[in-house]
Amino acid sequence: METSIVKLVACMLLTILFFSPVKAVTNAEIEALEKQLEQQESEEKKHLQELQAEDERKREVENQRIKNSKKEKRLAEKEKQQQEEKRREEASRFAEQEQLRKQKQEQEEEKKKYVLYIAEAEQALVAKDKELAIKKYNEAVKLYPGDIVATLGIETAKKLKHKLCYEVLGKWNWSKAVGREYIVLHDNGVLEYQAHMKGSGHWECISPETRTIKINLSMAGFSNEWLSTYSEDGKCLLGPKAWGERSCYYRPVNESSRTNKLDAEPNDICSKIIGVWRWDDMARTITRFYVDGKVVSKNILKSEGKWECINAQNRTFTMSTWNNKRDVKMSISMDEIESTNALFGTKIVARKISSNPEENIKSAKSSHLP
Repeated sequence: METSIVKLVACMLLTILFFSPVKAVTNAEIEALEKQLEQQESEEKKHLQELQAEDERKREVENQRIKNSKKEKRLAEKEKQQQEEKRREEASRFAEQEQLRKQKQEQEEEKKKYVLYIAEAEQALVAKDKELAIKKYNEAVKLYPGDIVATLGIETAKKLKHKLCYEVLGKWNWSKAVGREYIVLHDNGVLEYQAHMKGSGHWECISPETRTIKINLSMAGFSNEWLSTYSEDGKCLLGPKAWGERSCYYRPVNESSRTNKLDAEPNDICSKIIGVWRWDDMARTITRFYVDGKVVSKNILKSEGKWECINAQNRTFTMSTWNNKRDVKMSISMDEIESTNALFGTKIVARKISSNPEENIKSAKSSHLP
């Protein structure tokens, strides 16, 4: 740097000497000139430093801008990914909820079908309709394989005879009788015979498909056996040949088969409540009505009380269980009763599942009844 200054000073001196009259230059002038040159060089250096600093500042600003831009881009990308992930999670959650809703709806529909099948099967059992009962129980098993209520129901239904074998039960009058002559067919295969004398015998339901039964009766040492046909309209039970032709035993006026009899005597109507009934409440409560007037209701808990026939013609009763006396109304078909829930007071309906109050009914806890 000093060499440059010296050279510059020398150059200036030569220039001055060249254009100026020859004059001696003092040391003071030389020093002043040197200071002036140093100041100019210092200012130029400072200006250069300022320019460099400005460039550096601009570079830093640009670098920071680029850095911030990249950061903002990363943040924006991250936020976008988070939003997309949130949307995917919401879509997945909605799909799961929709699937659960559909599954729940399907399960509820299945339960409704199941309850309906069981109810129809139990009604068929009461009506002694073997084929229908088995069919409905099998429908329930298709929905819930291994269901204990349906499985036991099928076993019970298989023990029944064909429906026709129950339809012929009861009293039949002989159309050719000169006087009073009739037969009474009982469920155990025994028959009563009444003509001018009393007789007895037995009968057998040998071919329900062809509506054929075998009758064997005896009286005073004489016996007679024949194959009888039960008419499609239920009015004629074909008798033996009499005077060269066959005629009918027919139902007495206002009397139908025992399983469908609705115009029973008052005492018979009152006795129709005796047996085992299952309510349609959530606990699927079982209630047993006994001949002696005792009534027992059981679900998780057990309660005993009394029942009473209030009006046979109107089919109204009362029952006292769970420390609550309630009215009970029997349906015209005598296979359903209606009452109120002892706890909530809501309407509930029960269906008869057995005429024997002592019958062992398996718990529905392993079933799919609601």
